[in-house]
Amino acid sequence: MKKTTDEPTPGRTGAAQTVMVTPAATSPISGCEMNVQDKATMVMQTFSNLRNVSFCEVILWCGPGGTYGTTGLNDPGDSCPEALYKGLDKEALAKQYQVESASLNPPRGRRYWLIDRLEIPASTTVRDFNGLKAHYWGELEPLPTGKPQVLDPTKVQYTSKFFKRNSIITFEKGKPVFLLEDAEGTTWVYKNYTTAMDPTLTYEDLPNLGERLNSLPAGWKLRTMTLDRDLVLTPVEGRARIMWDELGGSWDALDPGSVNYQP
Repeated sequence: MKKTTDEPTPGRTGAAQTVMVTPAATSPISGCEMNVQDKATMVMQTFSNLRNVSFCEVILWCGPGGTYGTTGLNDPGDSCPEALYKGLDKEALAKQYQVESASLNPPRGRRYWLIDRLEIPASTTVRDFNGLKAHYWGELEPLPTGKPQVLDPTKVQYTSKFFKRNSIITFEKGKPVFLLEDAEGTTWVYKNYTTAMDPTLTYEDLPNLGERLNSLPAGWKLRTMTLDRDLVLTPVEGRARIMWDELGGSWDALDPGSVNYQP
């Protein structure tokens, strides 16, 4: 997707050292071993100028799902190139990495950041999934049955869930944010949108998102505002509350203690 602003080129800064790229096709270790090794190299990294930049994730399931994200890699303005992502097959990845299963997030389309800066632990080791570069940056817990937890936005829409997070998210001053107020008075901020459910959705459509969300619960209201100062989200005790809308977009709760102010 073409960027819609004249912002600086997205990039990565912070504590990361020179990365090592390991092509998937020549990797001498299984996905389970790779998850463990890459988790051990995680350091806090900062990714800037992310607004409307694509990203995606490859998840290798070995009990918990080792999650590899593309943010900060590949094309700086398009960290999940569509052709490369479409070329991945989760069954082939599971076989190649000798894991029970693999998942792709999103399962189709791509995700696009609505934040401007992200500070998050990520591995200094970079893996090459058939041309798509990604680094380990977390894990998903399996369901109580032991099966992989693959969230279907059509089944969990507008239902909140806590996730373990050790990150800082910043929406910068002078930029628009898209806010949703629920019936209990909690404000949610739109963190990323996806073309998984509606392939025609673009950044330019977001001010009129209400025209596309037909299942908003009663009493919920959307609004857009331009920030007069940075909006910063930090998880409380390592937990962030998240929900998804009917199009698969991700929203973070502005719960007390998790945000520097209420916009």
